[in-house]
Amino acid sequence: MNSSDSSSLKVILFKLHQQGHDILFFRVMLTVAFCSITWLALTPKPSADITLGWDKANHLVAFFVLAFLSEYSYQPATLLRKIVIALSLASYGLTIELFQSQTQARFFEVADLVADMTGVFAYMVVAEPLKKYTLLREVSGLDDTVRKFND
Repeated sequence: MNSSDSSSLKVILFKLHQQGHDILFFRVMLTVAFCSITWLALTPKPSADITLGWDKANHLVAFFVLAFLSEYSYQPATLLRKIVIALSLASYGLTIELFQSQTQARFFEVADLVADMTGVFAYMVVAEPLKKYTLLREVSGLDDTVRKFND
């Protein structure tokens, strides 16, 4: 992505934020992600083209993305909301594993749950720095908070 692409994306996200549509955008993306991840998790043998090459990395990245989209879908991101998101994603991961245990081609793995929660935790660790130094600053409401503090 070159700087003009980044600038265009920033303008689009900022305009969506000003119009109050950014949350809708992130909720649509969250729904697409949930549907895609559920389909991939329950498909007997997903295509080798959509893997990182290691199952645990797939889990980690999937749940990192779900945590990111969940946080931006439900603003403001308070501590309680982050805890609810983490518990909800843990429940979702457990549900997927339980469904997989009922199939012939897949099985329940505790290591998958650990990878899922590692993805959520990894996102929570980088979330605040990510907001401070990226185009997500406006969408996260950080600029509004800074303005209120400085006024």
